[in-house]
This record gives sequence, C-alpha cells and structure tokens, in this order.
Amino acid sequence: MALLQTDAAFYWSIWEERTHQCESCSAPLGPQLLNYYFDHLLEKQTYPELRHEKDNIMLVCGDCHTLKTDGHPTAVHKQRVLEARKRFNK
Repeated sequence: MALLQTDAAFYWSIWEERTHQCESCSAPLGPQLLNYYFDHLLEKQTYPELRHEKDNIMLVCGDCHTLKTDGHPTAVHKQRVLEARKRFNK
C-alpha cells in the first residue's frame, strides 16, 4: 500500500512539472492524471532501482504506451529508451 502512495506522489510531481502532451507523438493527454501516461523507459520490473527516477519516465498517450509495450515503439520513444540506457549505464 505504501508503494502505491509513493508511486502516486512521484507521478503527481512529474505531472505538475511537464506539459500534458505525449512526448512521443505530441497528442494532448487531457486534464486528468492517468497512470498509463507514465512510461518507464527502462522497465521497473527489470530495473526496480529506476522506478522513481524522473529521467526514466516519459509521458505518453495510451496508443504510444501500447506500441512500446507491444515491442513497436515510435522512433521518438525508441530514441528516448536508448538515451536512458546510456544515462543509466544499462
């Protein structure tokens, strides 16, 4: 339960800092924070130590998040993953 509250606070801090548009395709995200807008560039299951690293989060629309999850990220998303691997030495 505490982890969910920590995730919520973490996501909220990013939501307050960034423009509410997809960082992959520029689609507007709307006024309401939804968990699926927050993509862990380097997956939290594989890299739990990066779960709360803001530089490991990309705000994305549902379509772009699904594309990445299904193994077909946009070119922008793919580049951001490569940059995260370099930044975090992974």
